[in-house]
Amino acid sequence: PVKIDEKFRLGKNFKQPLVRKDFLKSSAAAIGTAVAAVETANALPGQSISKNDDFSLERIYDTKVGSYLPALPKKLFRKDRLPRSPIICIGEHHPSPLDHHLQFRTISALNEALSEPLAIGLEMFYAVHQDALDRFVFIHGDLKKLADETNWKKTWGYDYNNGYSKIFRYAHFHKLRMVGLNIPQPIVNMVRLNGLKNLPSNIINALPDIDLSVASHFQRFDSQMREMGNVHGTINDETIQNYYEALTLWEEGMAYRASSYVHDFGGKMVVMAGANHLSNRDSMPDRIKKRLNGVSPFTIVPEPVEWDENGLPLISQPPDSDTADWWWY
Repeated sequence: PVKIDEKFRLGKNFKQPLVRKDFLKSSAAAIGTAVAAVETANALPGQSISKNDDFSLERIYDTKVGSYLPALPKKLFRKDRLPRSPIICIGEHHPSPLDHHLQFRTISALNEALSEPLAIGLEMFYAVHQDALDRFVFIHGDLKKLADETNWKKTWGYDYNNGYSKIFRYAHFHKLRMVGLNIPQPIVNMVRLNGLKNLPSNIINALPDIDLSVASHFQRFDSQMREMGNVHGTINDETIQNYYEALTLWEEGMAYRASSYVHDFGGKMVVMAGANHLSNRDSMPDRIKKRLNGVSPFTIVPEPVEWDENGLPLISQPPDSDTADWWWY
């Protein structure tokens, strides 16, 4: 397999990896962040797509055109109208099988339309998992072996069969490289508790550049934290700063890995990551953009909604282009 960039291949020395789902629960308990609260509240085991799910109640809102599109990625992603950017980000609410289903449809549509290689960047795997991912895609295709070799239950914790496994099988069958994007959760947790300045120097030197100066990004996070603090108790400035540094490290790490991959190997990449990392451009998308010489990733954010009698989403007002390219209702 092609050797992937070695930067921040960390995690081997952490004996007690923190489960992603448990990390979100502990975060919610400690400070009640909106992101953590939403994701953990939705973490329902065993949820699956049934034959009764009504996929006719789907619409894509194109924020640049300002109108709704049919939710038909195979028609929208044709050879003559593919995203210019080498990176297409598509969000998810981690336990949602419907979100994973639309991710699968998007990946398969792009794979059929593209004449260049397609890779899949994955928040749910660490960079240190890359060898196991390559063995799965290019050699054995055994889902259980992949789960065992990457400690799926300990490092991610969400139901493997809620849609992830279907995407992984497709990647193996079509030989689409799966690329681990995430920084090991124990490192993110160290930052959450103690801040970046207190990390050991050997870890700091292995991390990507981290930009903490984006005012709109911090202000939105700070507002969410303080709003939740009114419910869960006072949150001091140091706690907010540490949590913000952890979130930013998380997003910078994924942005670094995704942009480095397409820079080194070419082609396009679909990035699968939590919707909250993608639903504003000043989050992960702009961190990718600065590493792609100003080319923004194409972003798709799924959003569950109620529907009106005309088959349109019940939303207060359409989102603008500062949030994402497509909102998939």
